[in-house]
Amino acid sequence: MAEERYDERSEPATPRRREEARDRGHVARSTDLSSAVILLAALLAGPAAAQTEGDEATFVETLRRNDPAAAERYVALRDAREKAVTTYAETSLALLDFLDARDREALASYQAAISRIGTLLEERKQARADLERILRDK
Repeated sequence: MAEERYDERSEPATPRRREEARDRGHVARSTDLSSAVILLAALLAGPAAAQTEGDEATFVETLRRNDPAAAERYVALRDAREKAVTTYAETSLALLDFLDARDREALASYQAAISRIGTLLEERKQARADLERILRDK
């Protein structure tokens, strides 16, 4: 049996078909949503951790007085986290740009195909009208 392409279906899937697809593990997932949640959690976790003794500068100064090595470790980890979040955001944006460009190319290709199909339908409509006129005139 020939496999049917998803973009060529004329009717939506029935609830039974959707359930069968879920059972097989074919489930739509949004990586954008997952990525956004992770990024938001990372951004919110930083300030929350630094609010232990007021603002972060006060926290770091207090930590430096009590344990200079721990303060340096904290600052290094904080800076690494900030760099990682920035790098993650930049690469995520680059990935989204790539996907957008790819989808725009696909869309242009689909629109060209639709235009060609529309032209063919118009030509067939004209041929059908010509043939019907021939049959009528006989």
